[in-house]
Amino acid sequence: MNYNFLSIFSFLTVNTNQQIIRLIINIIIILFAILLSGFFERNKLKDNIIQGIILGLLTGIIINIPVMLNNGSYYDAKTILYTLTGYFFGPMTTVITVIVGVIVRLIVPEPGSSLVSVLTILNSALVAYVMSILFKKSKIKIKKAFKYLMSV
Repeated sequence: MNYNFLSIFSFLTVNTNQQIIRLIINIIIILFAILLSGFFERNKLKDNIIQGIILGLLTGIIINIPVMLNNGSYYDAKTILYTLTGYFFGPMTTVITVIVGVIVRLIVPEPGSSLVSVLTILNSALVAYVMSILFKKSKIKIKKAFKYLMSV
């Protein structure tokens, strides 16, 4: 019997080129959201509201383009976008993004439980926002690598 250690990760593979394209689209949307944030000022309420609505709508697009894995589960990148929003964009943008995303999630049918998806949204945003508060108040220097790993 020929056993390959990497075969335990076979559930992570996607079936078709369409699924690979969906994954690339998810990545492009996240990069677009990051680039878009540079056009807004963090201390202006109007900019925070507009940014929250735009990020919420981008999350709605991500929810509609899930990547289906071999074992029947799916993955979309909404948790990455909520984590980035909670950590970097402040409370107003995060709350608006979460509200828009939850509304989209409840309206758009998605495989799996709506409750689990809503709790995932809330968890991602809340944990990231709490981490941003803790790191801002502490004297700990945050390395760029940690920020990158947190977003993954």
